[in-house]
Amino acid sequence: MAARGLGELEDSTSIAALARALDDAAPQVRVAAAWALGEIETPRVIEPLSEALRDRVTDVREMAAWALGQIESARAIPALGGALKDASPGVRRAAAWALGQIEDAGAVDLLVPLLRDQDLHVRLAAAHALGEIQSPQAVRPLGGLVGDDSPDVKRAAIWGLGEIQDASAIEPLSVALKDADPEARQLAAWAMGEIEGADAVAPLVAALKDREPDVRVAAAWALGQIESARAVEALKAALNDEASEVRGAARWALAQIEDEDAVRPRVKARPRVKNRI
Repeated sequence: MAARGLGELEDSTSIAALARALDDAAPQVRVAAAWALGEIETPRVIEPLSEALRDRVTDVREMAAWALGQIESARAIPALGGALKDASPGVRRAAAWALGQIEDAGAVDLLVPLLRDQDLHVRLAAAHALGEIQSPQAVRPLGGLVGDDSPDVKRAAIWGLGEIQDASAIEPLSVALKDADPEARQLAAWAMGEIEGADAVAPLVAALKDREPDVRVAAAWALGQIESARAVEALKAALNDEASEVRGAARWALAQIEDEDAVRPRVKARPRVKNRI
């Protein structure tokens, strides 16, 4: 298809032709044109793509939202904000994703209502986008989801709090650290390590006794990130953990806290945390 070929070339001289293709009678041509404009990645295409968000065909609107995310310009926020109210969950999801790509705090208030969207995937996209934007404004709404009935939404919210790295998230993360879901607990420990707040030491020390080794590893890593002397005794106790990976994480953490006097570290990287979005 000609429009797709122009997009693969990523040639800005083709913008006018692609913008005209957005008015083509064939929906598949309009979809291809929107995709191609997104591949060019210039603010010059924001206006035609914004108009395409009003296309009568859902696939065209969804692709237009995706393309605006590719451009990563705050000038697209108003149009994408309107797309967050689209009747199609796919369009709302694409618009939320696009706002996350733009990473502008001006989109936070637009995204927050989608955390309660009826569509699970829209809620996930909104939580992920708020994490990408990394604005402290999103801590409270994301913190309200750490006990969500959906495990995926819960994990996405915890991940977002870790990405934002604001100390005000420690309170809701402390709640998540006691969740019945082991992956949520692991994510919560990881998020606390990203924040590096002193208030996280006590709940993380408690998590060193979690029944799941992955949670204990994440807690030890987080304590190493925070580098608080208050964690030393608990980490030394973890050197006797039954799981070798926990013992290694404790050694690494002690090395961060005790410097020259630390046990030689064996864990050199943070625990792997899956992005559930």
